[in-house]
Amino acid sequence: MTKIKNLFKVAGVGIALTMAAQAQASVINVGGVTWDPDSLIDFAAQSVIYETNVSAVGDVLRGIGKVSSVNGGFSFCGGCELTFEFSYTVTEVGNFDGNLLTDVIFNNGSLNFYVDNSANFDFQNSATASDGVLWLALDGHANYDANLNKTGDLISEVTSGTFGMNNTFGSGTGLFDVIGGMAAGNFDTNTKADFYGNPADFLFTSSFQPFPGGGSTAEGFSLISTGELSGNSIPEPGSLALFGLGMMGLASLRRKPKAQA
Repeated sequence: MTKIKNLFKVAGVGIALTMAAQAQASVINVGGVTWDPDSLIDFAAQSVIYETNVSAVGDVLRGIGKVSSVNGGFSFCGGCELTFEFSYTVTEVGNFDGNLLTDVIFNNGSLNFYVDNSANFDFQNSATASDGVLWLALDGHANYDANLNKTGDLISEVTSGTFGMNNTFGSGTGLFDVIGGMAAGNFDTNTKADFYGNPADFLFTSSFQPFPGGGSTAEGFSLISTGELSGNSIPEPGSLALFGLGMMGLASLRRKPKAQA
């Protein structure tokens, strides 16, 4: 009976240590930006984007934005803001799938996030999107679209309006790889599949439309978009260490020598 009691005691301590470690690991905080990897989609940053228009091969699409929520919650950055800037180059334009809508292929993708303790983002001043500390740096990841028979970092379709004009509506999808920033170690996971069997770290989707009432900013932003960047994260090293300590505690208790008679 004593052995059974000791076994339950050992198991209880081990479970308690492990649960404490898992609770500590549930929320990740990097530079003030927090998220729970146990959420349904692990990490998904929703944002509002302001971008330039493009009209021909060789044009560079530029944009800025601010993350409005993470995993659907708005309290992900207490006392700070998470902003970003991005760019792509148009490499092909055409009706590649025969549906009479214009398809646009972009490459040379780049997306950088910055965390800033001053909530000063202003879409009419692009400098306010990059005046913080580099939080995450991403490069476009080339992927093949079998429907279009085209490869690109970002593939977009104009669903309404005229390509190159400020009356265009459409959407885009692309992949990204992590290359730097303070959160790089949390997102270099290679979990987003691509056609070539060379997984990326993030999936990006967006939907764009003209500014309400038309027009553009002084810096040429004439389209407004909503976007989502989704990926999987790795727990912080400290959380992993805590979990390891919990398991080590359980193991050491199980190895405790018997008392001498």
